[in-house]
This record gives sequence, C-alpha cells and structure tokens, in this order.
Amino acid sequence: MADLLETYNAMTGKSIKKFSSREAGLRQCANALLAAANDAGHAGVPPNTTPQPETVEELRARVARDKPGSLTAQLVAQVATQAPVAPRTERVGRDPLVRFRIGTAPTAKLHAESARSRVYKAAVALGAASPDGIVELVALNLQVGEPCAGHVQKLVTTAHLLRTIE
Repeated sequence: MADLLETYNAMTGKSIKKFSSREAGLRQCANALLAAANDAGHAGVPPNTTPQPETVEELRARVARDKPGSLTAQLVAQVATQAPVAPRTERVGRDPLVRFRIGTAPTAKLHAESARSRVYKAAVALGAASPDGIVELVALNLQVGEPCAGHVQKLVTTAHLLRTIE
C-alpha cells in the first residue's frame, strides 16, 4: 500500500495518508496515470482551443527536414506533379424525387402508427384524388404538414411508391 501512496502522491502532487482500500488505491493510481497521459498529449495547446491543422507550407517544410526517400517525401512529390482537380459545376446523379405514383406490390409492411405510414396514407389519398394518379412532393408536404422527402425515398425503396419518368 505504501508504494501506491507514494506513486499517487508523486503523480498528483497531493499528500494523502492512506486509501480506503487497496482497490480504491489501484483505481486512483490508474486514473492519475490516465490524467498524466492526457496532459502529456495536450502539451503546448492552450486551454479551450483545438490544435490547428498544418498548412501546406508547414508540411513542405517538414518534408524538407524528412529523409529524401521517406514515404511522406514521396507522397508530397507525387501530389506536387498532379494537376489541380477542377470543381464540379453540375450535380451528377438522378433527378430529385418530386413526382411519384402509388405502387402495387410493396416489398415490406408498414407499422400502423408510424410516420412513414401516415405519409403513405396521405400519398394514397392524394393519388386517388388526382386524375392521372400522380402525387407531387410539394402537395404531400402540405397535406402532412412537414417535409416528407425522406419518408418518400424509403417508400420508393420498398415499392410502396414508384418514381415517374417524364
């Protein structure tokens, strides 16, 4: 027990006389070790701040200090020879889901009181009222009273609703 007291007091700067039990002493020493490791990991960082990432110039300066054949030097040399990537100007993918019709063969069941079930029931009502059976997302949002795009996407995945192709 004396070795635990001595270790704990040296690590924390406290001067306690005894632990309530050996297990409590072991636990407090373990916590003091973790705190010391945490403090060592945050050395040089001002309190209540986060470390800033290195800039490209700092990385190049560090690479210059590294060995010429190191992996970091090789990667920086490889990136330096590449052409910059042009930003994408237009969205790639499918059109947003704004119009759909009611499906006939769903692959999953809906829970009776779920939000998705409520959206599906509103879509069925709007589809029945529409002459061509097509439901628009804007009308469904107004009918339900909240945004429904996520529920509609899942209902399309389970074939409760079908995308319209225009």
